[in-house]
Amino acid sequence: RVDDFARRRLPPGWQLDRPAFDAGLRQAAQDAGVALIAPARLLAAQLQHPGPAPHPGGATAARWWLQVEDAGAPPGGRPRALHARLLVEASGRRASLARLLGHRRLRLDHQVALVGQGPPARPLQDKPHPLAQRSFIEAVPDGWWYACQRPDGRRQLALMTDQDLARRLRHPAAWRTALAQAPQLSAWLADTRLPPSATGCDDDDNTTAAPHPVAAHSGCLASACGPGWLAVGDALMGLDPLSSSGVSGALRDGLDACHQVLLPWLAGAEPAGPGRAWGLRAQQAWQRFTTERQALHAQVHHWPDAPFWARRHAGAMPAVQGGASTPLTTPALPLTPA
Repeated sequence: RVDDFARRRLPPGWQLDRPAFDAGLRQAAQDAGVALIAPARLLAAQLQHPGPAPHPGGATAARWWLQVEDAGAPPGGRPRALHARLLVEASGRRASLARLLGHRRLRLDHQVALVGQGPPARPLQDKPHPLAQRSFIEAVPDGWWYACQRPDGRRQLALMTDQDLARRLRHPAAWRTALAQAPQLSAWLADTRLPPSATGCDDDDNTTAAPHPVAAHSGCLASACGPGWLAVGDALMGLDPLSSSGVSGALRDGLDACHQVLLPWLAGAEPAGPGRAWGLRAQQAWQRFTTERQALHAQVHHWPDAPFWARRHAGAMPAVQGGASTPLTTPALPLTPA
């Protein structure tokens, strides 16, 4: 069964040059006056008690003390001490700030992506290779394949599978077998020899190689926000790549955090009000994602006994909290601490 995204009457998607896109965002932030410390590592974060100091709009707010290691500083330098009124947890799936504050990150599954790269695709009859114009996914017993052509012309393949299954599939022979189980993708790759990372052979010496694993599980913070902080993007919830909404969702989080939390806070709103609203927003977003995730997985019924698909057909929606102790959804199956 072939399902073309364009047939769903949805706007066309984008194949993103992620390094260039991220660099552009950083530059735009600096142009707007943001002081960038990169690369950096957060060492400590302490929330100090609110004081009588005036706050914009007449309210008062807590004050954070941060200790940050500036990797760009000369060797032997001391960590930098910073102060902030509001912290935004945007460190991705690591959730460095939230973990430092003692908040749990939970996961719905143990999915990983086994990623390999290949040489540029040869055009077909003087036309661009199909992967240059679209992304491709195909289900197999052990998970599902993702393929696209990167901006530099090289083809990228990723097999989404579970962590326990990945131990076997990282072997070059098993990797080739899993690729052979994807007839549509194999046909699209047939115009050239298989990419070295897919065949398990290195370009230079033909020695065996293996794809490298990348985290691709679905998970979330048990708390979306707390006094003086809130989470956005993958730090708040890391979504299955099948949703194709990681980047767009993170951008939407940033915009909504500005309008729903930061601007009201600057205008004098009590921190507890925006916090509850942000938690409710996170809970609703998680519900939408898990509903869509279950609907997509339900379309694959060819291998009901395969562990990867059997686990997903038996899945349930987890709970997300709006604050440190305010649950915003009914109990569900327990999540696994990440």
